Amino acid sequence: SYKVSSEACCDFLRFYVDGVQAVGASWSGNAMGMSMTNLAAGMHSLSWRYEKDISIASGSDRGWVDDIALVGGVPL
Repeated sequence: SYKVSSEACCDFLRFYVDGVQAVGASWSGNAMGMSMTNLAAGMHSLSWRYEKDISIASGSDRGWVDDIALVGGVPL
């Protein structure tokens, strides 16, 4: 689950798998929802980043991530 409150054009919450942004995993403005990503077998690095430009601050100017679930595998 994610929530973001930011400048819609320029500040984003993004999700990365092994340093590469996952398809469709970029949110901005006033958005919340759930996102799902399939991973190949093996070890992976998962990261969520809030990326802000240097101009206007809008909303809470941040993103939140909650309820992370790994299904079908064993996390290390």
